[in-house]
Amino acid sequence: MTATVQPAFEGWFSTDDAGQTHLIGGKCTQCATYVFPPRENNCPNPGCDSDTLALVPLSRHGKVWSYTENRYAPPPPYP
Repeated sequence: MTATVQPAFEGWFSTDDAGQTHLIGGKCTQCATYVFPPRENNCPNPGCDSDTLALVPLSRHGKVWSYTENRYAPPPPYP
């Protein structure tokens, strides 16, 4: 039996032609600021007033700038 890979959240991942999985993020069309998770409006850069973000595949390598630890049970079907 072959395992089927399913994303935890629709729209957060894509697979390129080489079969590599990438996270999907938003990129401001005005100031080129990136944001994850993806969204389609409201640039996160406080110095930019753009409301247009393009969905783009993010690099497979990078640095963690910040994180949050959530301590709650996720909704079904995830245990």
